[in-house]
Amino acid sequence: MEILSNYYITGGVGCILLLLVILILLIRRYKKRKNRPIKLPPKPSTDELRLKLAVDIDTSVLTNPQDKAQGNAHYLVFDTETFDAISFHDESKQTYKISRPVALSWMILDDCGLPLHEESHILKVSEQGEMHPDAIAIHGISNEMIQAGEDPEVVYQAFQAALSQSKTIVAHNLQFHKTVLASDFERLGLNALATQLAHYPNGICTMEWGRQLGFKHMKDTALYPSLDELFGYLFFKRMHLPLSYRSKTVRDIKLVAACLRAYIGGTLQNGVIARH
Repeated sequence: MEILSNYYITGGVGCILLLLVILILLIRRYKKRKNRPIKLPPKPSTDELRLKLAVDIDTSVLTNPQDKAQGNAHYLVFDTETFDAISFHDESKQTYKISRPVALSWMILDDCGLPLHEESHILKVSEQGEMHPDAIAIHGISNEMIQAGEDPEVVYQAFQAALSQSKTIVAHNLQFHKTVLASDFERLGLNALATQLAHYPNGICTMEWGRQLGFKHMKDTALYPSLDELFGYLFFKRMHLPLSYRSKTVRDIKLVAACLRAYIGGTLQNGVIARH
């Protein structure tokens, strides 16, 4: 009986030792796995991140609404690009150096802000030398493009027709674009058109509206937002939004039109305007 009891004791001790050995091995294995460096996927490059996060202005439903226009011409959204990079004479008064337009784009919208017609033109400018590299970088328009551009007078006649059938003109920094065009109209002797544009009765400046929203400010002073900042704030609640596009001047009229739809109260749902 005593021998049997010793056998059980020895066996029990052996089992305990075996369990301790197994436990020690498990602990060691766990520590090795815990300390093993985790293999993270490679970080995407800055360009890859921008591409992933970017809104494609040429395809987005925000800038290319699915609804078809049903009303008559009401809004004329337009944008210019100039020979010089924009420079201020007096920033506090928002006065600018006047420069020749090298591109003019416009879009006619119905009363809900839906597009009826769109045009984009590079204007021929051959007698002023070459554009500054800063202007080329900003506008995406080369010296070769403006030398082979369209006759400004022909483009302005088409713009006058669009102006005459619309009721409200719209632009981001409306006064600047009006001044640039009116100055070039007068240079070409199109004084009636210059007067028509300068004294157009109804206008909406999305830049002024953006300042009134107050989302861009310094201390207690509201600042003028850029067009892409306004678009980013209205639709994504973030100003620094990467945008991809083929043409800057077409980009700008599409962005202004999208902001205008928000301004006039259209509720966007998956790129379709819910009519009130």
